[in-house]
Amino acid sequence: MTLTYGLRYEYYPFVTRDHEGNFTFQPSTGNVLIGCLGGVPCDTGEDVGWGFIAPRLGIAYRLDSRTVIRGGVGLTEDPDNYRDMRNTYPAVIITSYGGTAFQSPFSLSQGLPSVVAPNISLGTIPLPPPFPPRPSRIPIAAATSNPTI
Repeated sequence: MTLTYGLRYEYYPFVTRDHEGNFTFQPSTGNVLIGCLGGVPCDTGEDVGWGFIAPRLGIAYRLDSRTVIRGGVGLTEDPDNYRDMRNTYPAVIITSYGGTAFQSPFSLSQGLPSVVAPNISLGTIPLPPPFPPRPSRIPIAAATSNPTI
């Protein structure tokens, strides 16, 4: 039987944009910060921390000359939870129109109503109602395993 163990260092830097600052949702205020505008720093002050130490453990047992049973477990941080900070309003605007399945909220001669874009020049914009502030982002740790025969 062989037992292996180790540590893995994981660091997920915050997403950046090529020609503008980050858009970051601030749960404590319900505002979206637009980096590089209105005195808001380009990284919007977001701190992703120093990283994550992820433990690993593996085991292998030779059952006979042709069969080995192996398994392992590990812990990792889920970088997907930064998606809400990367694709925040106003980068993604969804417009909803009224009407029913049988009646359009507007006619073809009228055309689509114009989308009212928020003023981002100040660098801080509140979320439009009815979106209440959400709780703060908490890094998520995920346990993984890989048993094989």
